[in-house]
Amino acid sequence: MERLGVLRPWRHEDTLRRLYVEQGLSTNEIAARNDFDCSATTVRKHLARYGLTDEEPDDVTYGRLDELGETEQVKA
Repeated sequence: MERLGVLRPWRHEDTLRRLYVEQGLSTNEIAARNDFDCSATTVRKHLARYGLTDEEPDDVTYGRLDELGETEQVKA
C-alpha cells in the first residue's frame, strides 16, 4: 500500500520512537492521532516489533470478547 502512496505511520520505527519514547505518549494517544487511523493494539504490536517495549510481538493480540471477560450471557 505504501508503494501506492498510502501512508501507514504505525509502521515507521522513527515515528513510533519519537512519539512513544521521546514524547511519552501512550499507545492509545498515538492511535488516536488523526494521521494514524489504527487501534492501540496495532501500535503496541509495532512498538514490540521494533523493540521499543518489553513485549514480544507475537504475544500482542487483538483478543476476543470471550477472552476479555465479556462472556456474560443474556438471560431470556
